[in-house]
Amino acid sequence: MCDASREGLRLHYPGGDVEHVTPQLRQDVHDGIAQSLTRDWPPYIQGLIDSGALQTR
Repeated sequence: MCDASREGLRLHYPGGDVEHVTPQLRQDVHDGIAQSLTRDWPPYIQGLIDSGALQTR
């Protein structure tokens, strides 16, 4: 579970450990997700359109 409180991002693990994530690591994760979406989202949506699972108007 993660907690994005005002003190910064913290990750809570099942064993009770808590990791405070540095601003740089948080930015790195954000950038990685943004790059994945930019790369993968358009072909995914186009595949849905091409298969008829998603219709545009």
